[in-house]
This record gives sequence, C-alpha cells and structure tokens, in this order.
Amino acid sequence: MTIGAFTTNSTTPVWDLSPYSGPEMACPGARWRLHEVGATGSNDTNYGSGIVDDDGTLVGLPASFRTSYIYDGYMRLEIGCVNETTGYVIWPKPLVGDFS
Repeated sequence: MTIGAFTTNSTTPVWDLSPYSGPEMACPGARWRLHEVGATGSNDTNYGSGIVDDDGTLVGLPASFRTSYIYDGYMRLEIGCVNETTGYVIWPKPLVGDFS
C-alpha cells in the first residue's frame, strides 16, 4: 500500500518524511521503500528501503527526501508484504496517471 505521495521538482525539492516516522505506521514484519513512479507507470527507481519493526516503525526512513532534478518526480512511500513461500516482497502496482 502507498502511505505517502509527493511530487518533487526544482520548485518543491524536499519531501518532509517526518510525519511517517514513529510507531504504528505499518504492520510489523513488512517492508518500506521510497519509490519514484514514472509518468507512464513504468519507472522503477528506489531511493531507500527498510524493514518495519515490531512496533510498526519504518526503520531507517530518513527525515526528508531531497531531489536535485528539475523534472517532476512522482514519489511514493510504499509498504510491501513479504511472501512467506518465496521470500519476495510484493509491492503495490502504480496506477498510471495517479500522481500527487
């Protein structure tokens, strides 16, 4: 699931991630990633990832994300579930045109 979204560019280069810090942000044992989604839904660029600890805190989440690019970066803070059989993380699929 996507728990946060923000469009970064030269006008708004910083995304404040502090509202997503602390307990009860996601289910324990899940994974998080800071992910950029391209305008066609095909871009797959990650800018950080980590685990969700026993109290639901996103471990290692930075206080903010800063871009140096001038184009619109459609950022998502996503929570993924670990498939117990394969060990792979299942991430949300982006909706084309669904940008903040």
